[in-house]
Amino acid sequence: MKRQAFFLGLFSIGGQVLLLRELIRTFHGNELFIGTALFGWFLAVALGAYFGGKTARSISSSLIFITGVLLLPVMIILTRLFPHFAGYVVGEYIPLSTAILISTLAMLPIGLLSGWLFPVITNRGRLLSKSVARVYLFEGIGAFVGGIIVMLVTGGLLSTLQTAGLLGLGIIWGLLTGYRTALTKRIIITLVFTILYAGVHYSMAQMDSAIEKINYHGYAIITSFDTHYSHQTILSRDSSIVLLTDNTIEAVYPQIESAEYMLIPPLAYIPDTGNILMLGGSRLEIAAIADSLPYLSITIVDPRKKLHRVIDNLITNSKNIVLYTDDPVSFITEEHATAQFDIVIINPGELDSYKNSRFITKRIISHCRQLLKPRGILYIPTPYDTDRYISYETAPILSAIFSTLQNIFDYVTVWPGTNSLFFASQSPVLDISYDSLITNLNMLTYYPQYVNDYYLGNRLNPLRIERMNSILHKQHQTTSFIKPHLLHLQTVYRAKANKQDTQILSLILSASYWLPLAVILAVTGGLLTCSKDRTRSITLFLYFIAGLVSLSLELIVFYIFQSTVGTLYSEIAVLIGAFMLGLAFGTMWALNHGGKQLAPVSLLFLLNATILLALTYHFIPTSVSLLYFGLFLFAVALATGGLFVGATNHLYRQNPLYNPGSGYALEILGSSLGALFTTTLLLPVIGLYWLLVIIIGLIITAFLGARVLER
Repeated sequence: MKRQAFFLGLFSIGGQVLLLRELIRTFHGNELFIGTALFGWFLAVALGAYFGGKTARSISSSLIFITGVLLLPVMIILTRLFPHFAGYVVGEYIPLSTAILISTLAMLPIGLLSGWLFPVITNRGRLLSKSVARVYLFEGIGAFVGGIIVMLVTGGLLSTLQTAGLLGLGIIWGLLTGYRTALTKRIIITLVFTILYAGVHYSMAQMDSAIEKINYHGYAIITSFDTHYSHQTILSRDSSIVLLTDNTIEAVYPQIESAEYMLIPPLAYIPDTGNILMLGGSRLEIAAIADSLPYLSITIVDPRKKLHRVIDNLITNSKNIVLYTDDPVSFITEEHATAQFDIVIINPGELDSYKNSRFITKRIISHCRQLLKPRGILYIPTPYDTDRYISYETAPILSAIFSTLQNIFDYVTVWPGTNSLFFASQSPVLDISYDSLITNLNMLTYYPQYVNDYYLGNRLNPLRIERMNSILHKQHQTTSFIKPHLLHLQTVYRAKANKQDTQILSLILSASYWLPLAVILAVTGGLLTCSKDRTRSITLFLYFIAGLVSLSLELIVFYIFQSTVGTLYSEIAVLIGAFMLGLAFGTMWALNHGGKQLAPVSLLFLLNATILLALTYHFIPTSVSLLYFGLFLFAVALATGGLFVGATNHLYRQNPLYNPGSGYALEILGSSLGALFTTTLLLPVIGLYWLLVIIIGLIITAFLGARVLER
């Protein structure tokens, strides 16, 4: 039972991470998409656990494992091929409604099997309450080990498809080589699986290549690989190099127009610039013209080391470009005390994720201001077209960016056009005439083909400027770390091309019913204490709260860490590992030392930890953030493990023949709602403070219910 529970953890976390990674790669998913995909996964697991509990004794766990490990690579292949068979061209935006439907279907089979395995393995034990808790314990250990391995291997060494195949082999090998298996048999099985390992590794690599040729028909594929941050594909056609990041075009080389608009506009204000800092993006965006401005020193910060090694083999690196393979947030936090730049360029790409939109917050903009020299300029090129008119979906995004910059800088200027450009400075260097702009451009050693008198005269037409200013000053809602509403604004902007997406978003992004929903959850917890079968109702509610609160707090920590420290892959892996390890230790401690008051004590511990986070997270220095958040997640997981065991003891003490998958299913159902609501929907609408208040209220409600249960 312990061995199978451990492999359940491996299979569950491996299937979830690999499928989610493949879905993000295929559909360029943001947090709204990720939340709905995780909701689909957890809902499938909950259904599998519940219905599996009703048939647990009639099916073999080995059969479920084998079915699952065979299905996982199949689902990855089908997901990756979907855009091609659906008729989408390279780099085309896939509607959110379509992406949500496909992601739910892709998650369904593996999620159901993962949930089904829990009650099947649990029924191998003698005492049901102890068996449920022990399976939960060893599943947590397996998830800890599997999560770290999958996250470190995928993107660094293997593709998602290769990892899925080898993970399946490892699970089957582990099931066949138990401690009761004869030594000779174990050796033979290991040798056979070593040969199979080499075969699967090679065949999956060939399958990766074949799928890429199907998806990118008409292009020459230079290379395609995973990094820890994204999937990168580099294509070639008509002497151009096309860089795709998660199936979306990031840069085309050589493309003079985009290179000029990335680099030249701020030089129109300060042509005597010496050094420039560019946050985000590869150097392909500016490589076409960088050598024509040899007096510039351009520092580019991008964490994708493997991508830049490939780019080195494709183009000649400009002598005036210095590359730092670091997370941009980490870089500016560590370097702001000493480094000074004439121009800081924020190049976040589309603001459709917290990873990108975190750059347009008061905190990050303030750090950038400290990096600037007294006459320095912060420059933000955006893809929003304001040339002929400003759409209803575009206006709030532009206003939010403008208001945020105005909160930090004394002078802010915006150029309308096919790509709206924002400039900010602490000095009046931006307050110069059009003729002075052209004079400054003529001083450059490079004559721009697009950012010149001919094009700027049309772009900076007084009527266009007046129209832009009227929109920018209509709304004054800034975007901040506490309330990152740019994610929702950008999602609405992208959805305007699809009627179904617009209808879906108008429903799920409405702020009118989130607060009543939280009140309903709290009232539900109170009503459960008054029901006829009060013990059972409260116990099931505790399972639900354990899943909802623990996953919500985990997602909140990921958001805070990513926004304040950075997205270094190894650090996120440490945080996940800390949580899974805490879950195992909490369950182990509760099994061995838990008393009658286990549930209320666990909830009280969880409440104190959450209140401490709400009061202290913004005071934590960057240098100790990893330790702080790691310990917090460990504490949350300790309490969750204790709460699960406490609820299990109550449930099966009352009815030893109760469905062994019900409690686990309700915990996973709580996790599914946490994935859907927490950082996906609630955070941009009500903000981080109110989100934590709601979580604290739910914990208090559960604590009161647990106290009633113990009387």
